[in-house]
Amino acid sequence: MTDFNPVAAAAHPNRLRIITEALQERLNQDRKWGLQNHPDGTGATADKTRSTKSRTAADKAAADGTLTWKHILQEEVDEAFAETDDGTSALRTELLQVAAVALAWVEALDRRTGIHDAALANIHIVE
Repeated sequence: MTDFNPVAAAAHPNRLRIITEALQERLNQDRKWGLQNHPDGTGATADKTRSTKSRTAADKAAADGTLTWKHILQEEVDEAFAETDDGTSALRTELLQVAAVALAWVEALDRRTGIHDAALANIHIVE
């Protein structure tokens, strides 16, 4: 388990707002669809092959200096699809990595477009 450092977690001034937006979207989904308990549908041979291809493409793009958020997120999604829920928590770990990369991409979009919440920039976390 990784230690949680709230100061580091709040390093990006919009991180709390973005996470709040993601949580709001989850509430919207719950309201629309209710509790969902679908099968995972992961771990097929084709998923594992796609994961390897995505990793290779991302590595090549990184080496070429052409790496994009799409490469990174695609690699993480394909890694999640390649896992199964076999009790090792590997699928859960991969899905959390998908969520983290998606949040990082939203942070990058916000930096690029100048979205900034001045109120959150002045938050001081007391340990």
